[in-house]
Amino acid sequence: MKIIPVLGIFLALIKLLLKLNGKKIALVFYGGPGSGKGYLGERFPQVTKIVASEEIRGYNPRSTYSKRAKTLMEEGKFLPKGIIKNIFKKALVKGFEKDNYIILDGFPRSPGQARDFFRDLVPKDLIVLIVHLRVGDEESATLDKRVKNRGRDDAAKQAERFQHFRSTEREMLKIFQKEGEVLKISAFAPAQKKVAAIVAAAIFLSFFGQKH
Repeated sequence: MKIIPVLGIFLALIKLLLKLNGKKIALVFYGGPGSGKGYLGERFPQVTKIVASEEIRGYNPRSTYSKRAKTLMEEGKFLPKGIIKNIFKKALVKGFEKDNYIILDGFPRSPGQARDFFRDLVPKDLIVLIVHLRVGDEESATLDKRVKNRGRDDAAKQAERFQHFRSTEREMLKIFQKEGEVLKISAFAPAQKKVAAIVAAAIFLSFFGQKH
């Protein structure tokens, strides 16, 4: 039995339950570089996705921020707070116009973004389910090899991105646990196991989850 057709049935059930209970779910994939956020998102083809890198690359600010924003994006650094909030506010509104169950990949990325997300961007009828793709210290070398094999960034940028993730991971999880629902899964677990855990959690929250 293939996972995608069966998954489609469960997702249709989740969306129906959310509609009946007046709720929405945002699924946040949180993990370091190479932890499989994008790959996991591909396992949910029927769900509307907001991918941070795509939203930011597609942003074309017509303001005094334009040149600075372009430089920061090229360097892989964060955009100014106001621009980030504007990008994702519009993306969330657009996403929920299409569906009551969306996926956020790569946002929020920092404690500041997480606080802004829950304070200013999350509507009252939304349940936020954070999927923490855990990587143990002993697995970091494997993850590092996976990232290098992708060949997207040079070694220095890869190291910087992973170091940033590790340095903010504990604070991010504190915010997530306070404001949303956290599901911890090993980044190296089989895809079917991850999908099954996420679907089970979403069904449970469709019935019993507390809105933000």
